[in-house]
Amino acid sequence: MHNNCLVFPKKSRLLIPSDFQRVFKHGRKNRGALFTLIYCKNGGKGARLGLAIAKRHVPLAVERNRVRRIIRESFRQHQLALSGHDFVVIAQNTLLELSNARLQEDLNQQWKTLANYFVGSS
Repeated sequence: MHNNCLVFPKKSRLLIPSDFQRVFKHGRKNRGALFTLIYCKNGGKGARLGLAIAKRHVPLAVERNRVRRIIRESFRQHQLALSGHDFVVIAQNTLLELSNARLQEDLNQQWKTLANYFVGSS
């Protein structure tokens, strides 16, 4: 069964450099053990995600793609609670040895923290 409210369409992605630059310039940071999330308000465009996974932290392309898939899936599951903000996720450390579950756990904790913060500050 397909749930349309939890898809990850193109409009939910940061695609153009000016969007990334705006988040980097005006955004706030939330650091976790494995990832840094930079976020800023986007004027009601829903939640949008951009990824910055450096080759020095994840040298193999297949592993970078694995990390990207995990980030996108985690974001997709939490996007309704994160509406109205743009996010850029940056890998902080080498993530090669870590399981999918460990990566997902760190991301889920950060999304929940931010969702609670957004509810409290609105």
